[in-house]
Amino acid sequence: MKISNTKATILTEALELIQLKGYNGFSFHHLSEKIGIKTASIHYHFATKGDLGIALVQKIRAEAGDYFTQLDRDIADPGKRLEKYFNIFRSTFENGHRMCVGGMLALESKTLPAELVAEVRCYFDDHEAWLSKTLQIGRKQKVFSFNKSSREVARNLFAALEGAMLSACAFGEVERFNAAATWYLNQLRS
Repeated sequence: MKISNTKATILTEALELIQLKGYNGFSFHHLSEKIGIKTASIHYHFATKGDLGIALVQKIRAEAGDYFTQLDRDIADPGKRLEKYFNIFRSTFENGHRMCVGGMLALESKTLPAELVAEVRCYFDDHEAWLSKTLQIGRKQKVFSFNKSSREVARNLFAALEGAMLSACAFGEVERFNAAATWYLNQLRS
């Protein structure tokens, strides 16, 4: 998907605003001031804020899919794959205490357009499906041990990572995230 520089800039800046302030914490006016363009220019690319949110989540889902494919191709050890995956969350937080865009949007789901909520749910499904597949491979290779279905463990793991980011943000300490991620990985390996 090729997008114009202006559209790409709008998406990049909207991502940062959502990660730092939430979807309801900014307007097209804030975005136009941040980028240095007129709000009409934003409306040219995205008729509504909901359209902007949907396009952003779709872009992030595509990027995550590419990243999952890269991890699967480049890293044979499922444990190492999970460690690399955890680093996405860690580095997001370390970049100005930003939060996961999916988590931020999920927090506001009751106030979001239905189409955007559906995209956010797909975002969660994508992550949980990849985690489930990675956990299944790890169990077959005897890297991981768990008694529940890989889908249930994946759902719990993703929820734990999102929660660990919230805790790290509340205290301003990446160590809280690191401790939770390490603990979960150790539980899978025991």
